[in-house]
Amino acid sequence: MTLSGGNSTSLLHRIDRAIAKGDLNRGTTTVLISTGFNDYAPMNVMNGASGDFRDIQNVYVRNLHTAAGKIRRIAPNARIIMPGLLSISEPTGLQRICLVNVIPNMPGGIPLGHLQAMELGARDVQMRAAREIGATFIDIKNESRNNHSCAPDKNRWGTGFIDTTTENYNMAYHPSHAGSRYVATRVMQVL
Repeated sequence: MTLSGGNSTSLLHRIDRAIAKGDLNRGTTTVLISTGFNDYAPMNVMNGASGDFRDIQNVYVRNLHTAAGKIRRIAPNARIIMPGLLSISEPTGLQRICLVNVIPNMPGGIPLGHLQAMELGARDVQMRAAREIGATFIDIKNESRNNHSCAPDKNRWGTGFIDTTTENYNMAYHPSHAGSRYVATRVMQVL
């Protein structure tokens, strides 16, 4: 069973729906939780949540404890796997994010160190939550450090906002098909 997208608060509602529909049940052997970065999204602050990293992280960990409790009450033998997020911005140097990728192998980037701090914060709190709830964490961010939005076209696993040079993707600011395949492969290796 896969629970992805949204933020850690909406994760709890998705678990409730999965239980109600019978998708999460005593026979469930593995639950994949892929959430964390959207907890840092500005829309959360506009909806009344705190923008302070510590507050965001504490809410995330609390929600993951609640999620694990719900999962284990219904599927006590289920293994919980948490793949981290793909790298978005450059991990070193200018720490650019490339919002515009329209000229082959010349991504259009702007320095945005705050985004790298958010990525690291999300990764660190995912690791913490996984450790506390007994889940398996896969550090996709570190593993994809050369595949961020400013990587050469053939190496890029995440898309920009306007992007004609990243191959095969469905949505801006999300994984390309290659990025999704990488994450799926890593999850399969952990299974």
